[in-house]
Amino acid sequence: MTKSRKKVTQEPKKNESEGTLFKMAASIGIHVGGTSSCLALEKDGKIDVVANDLGDRTTPAVVSFSDREKIVGLAAKQGQFRNPSKTITGATNLLGKKFSDPSIEEEKNRSQVAIVEKNGAPVYQIECNERSQLVTPEEVISMIMSKLKETAEHQGGCTVKELVLTLPVDEATTDYETSLRAAAQKAGFDVLRCISEHAAGALAYDLGQTSPKQISFVVIFKFGGKSLSISVLRIQGGIYQTVTSQLHTDVNGNLLTNQLAKVAAEDFKRQFKADISDNKRAVAKLRNACENCKHILSRLNSASLSVDSLYDGIDFHNSISRAKFEAVANGILQQCGMYAEKAVVLMGGSSCIPKLQQLLKDRFPTAELKNSISPEEVAAIGAAKEASIILSCHDEGISLQDEDLSIPALSQDVIVKVKITLTFLGFITFLLNRSVTDESGTEERFTVLQRGAYLPVRRHQTFRIGQGVSSVTVLVSTVATPEAEPQPLGQVVISSLDEADVENGHISATFHFKRDGSLDVTCTADGSGKQETLNINGA
Repeated sequence: MTKSRKKVTQEPKKNESEGTLFKMAASIGIHVGGTSSCLALEKDGKIDVVANDLGDRTTPAVVSFSDREKIVGLAAKQGQFRNPSKTITGATNLLGKKFSDPSIEEEKNRSQVAIVEKNGAPVYQIECNERSQLVTPEEVISMIMSKLKETAEHQGGCTVKELVLTLPVDEATTDYETSLRAAAQKAGFDVLRCISEHAAGALAYDLGQTSPKQISFVVIFKFGGKSLSISVLRIQGGIYQTVTSQLHTDVNGNLLTNQLAKVAAEDFKRQFKADISDNKRAVAKLRNACENCKHILSRLNSASLSVDSLYDGIDFHNSISRAKFEAVANGILQQCGMYAEKAVVLMGGSSCIPKLQQLLKDRFPTAELKNSISPEEVAAIGAAKEASIILSCHDEGISLQDEDLSIPALSQDVIVKVKITLTFLGFITFLLNRSVTDESGTEERFTVLQRGAYLPVRRHQTFRIGQGVSSVTVLVSTVATPEAEPQPLGQVVISSLDEADVENGHISATFHFKRDGSLDVTCTADGSGKQETLNINGA
């Protein structure tokens, strides 16, 4: 959740003794994603993204190490194919996680930098100056933030200190937030607050800010480098509450780049009778060039693909049209359209693709696509606005307590297992229709709320029951990962179901997750109205 208050515009303060004007500090919003980072600055009532020293409004979230220096940003990314074992990408994927987390194994397979364990946490192992060096994910993120801070102070001409950070939907855990705050503090920032990327996206467009009494629902569509996430936000009184969210890691912008690189490699093979698929250096160089083309094709109808000495000294030059790219990416883009119910705010670099935007417009003709702000910059701008709001509250003398500046979120999935107990006659009927292994009845498992969901939130689930059912047990548990064993929290049992319940065939369950982490469960037999409740503290 995030709450806004009216902002106050102030004149610069005057130093009585010197008769000069102080240079006022700016409000900062920073977004660090898996592939890129962005900083937005609010100064004198205006908010804009700060371009780096190369004129780019986003900076690659890449850090490269050598015996002499550490390189951050585009230079590190471009040199990745020459220095793969010392170039770190996707550091946010390790942030706040234990080495035993199943996702770490996947990251070890993806990363060309060695990932090892230190004190139960994953760290990068790099060889520099003929000795091994361990680098934590927090240190990598801190280097990226330090680069952004340096750029902002140089380009913005003001002091950069207080900031608001954005949290990705799939990593909105306490451990992740703690690590992210630590990285920012190491870079010299004072963290005012952390807000979800999706809340920042809505805030960037001032959604729900002009009509505070009106209740509205907006959909945030974020198509980034490593995932596609879609959330429905309920907005009232300047408060953003996540109603539901979906995360799809099997659909992401990196897949588009890989598909384009695959087609380009086939073109190279056809022209020069050479296969580069087993040459990691050549593949990395070609993929890097294809990623640049992907960004260009979001704005122009064609892009030139040029790689000097791609393979065996052969220079590769090719032209890629937007139509060809869209044909290559069509399958992935169609999947994006399937997932969305309606689209309002576009976020993530891959959301810039014109065909994806057209697919969403065609599918939902009545929905307004919010794309006037670059999708790569939306999160940072929203965070900068939040920072400005918080600092304005300080100026007005409004004291914000810690609970006002925190975003409670679930650190684990909450699941329910529904067990149906049959009467003797019902059990015989069940055996005649299907085979069962549990002689006491049947079981179904549902995920009520996913890890990272923001509180408070309410969920409603309806369970079907058939003939011959005597009771229904709803067991509530938490689970850290799909492979982990569920940890039971409690259960609700509705017994002695009568004919009205069986004829109606439904049991309704309401799960109310409160801000303090407690959970209220209410189960109702729709036929008779029989009701049972469960209260769990600190779920």
